[in-house]
Amino acid sequence: MDPVTGYPWGRKVGDSEYYSARMMWLLLVLGILLAWGVRRFRPLYSRVHLEKLKGFRSSLSADRRRVVICLGDSLTRGTASFDYVEGLARRLEPSGFTVLNAGENGELAWNLLQRVDDLVVAEPAWVILWIGTNDARACEDEEEAAYYVRRMKLPQTPDAAFFRESYSLLLDKLEKTCHLIHKENMVHKIS
Repeated sequence: MDPVTGYPWGRKVGDSEYYSARMMWLLLVLGILLAWGVRRFRPLYSRVHLEKLKGFRSSLSADRRRVVICLGDSLTRGTASFDYVEGLARRLEPSGFTVLNAGENGELAWNLLQRVDDLVVAEPAWVILWIGTNDARACEDEEEAAYYVRRMKLPQTPDAAFFRESYSLLLDKLEKTCHLIHKENMVHKIS
């Protein structure tokens, strides 16, 4: 505090230079925080990882027997949790495998069923399917169910039967194009 004027830093309360300088520093700090936030959270909402699938043909780019596609929700997408697909790719790609991530944040089995035809255009020999967490959350209470119906554009209120039906149809579609192991066990476990 200035001993002569009694104001902080020797400035008067109405001094425009003082407030302009403070405002500039505040705007600079806010701008840096905003840029960091956009850079940090953009992967949560971007679909760049799905662009790799467009135009990819395993018969042209890789040995079809060595194409692995990972289908699922945010657990597969890996931006909000551990990215198991990246870890799998690091281990398999040196051996000649192509590993593709087709996870999408917030999806339910029904949503994945709607886009599975576009995803298997890569002609994968192997599919890793990890879906159902959001289906379980949507069944917790009516408010969660309404949220998922609205956000994910579901044709009905999600419940266990809706999940089983969507999951079984998803497995049927995948079985026609990909190598599935123990389909009967997967369907039995969700019944």
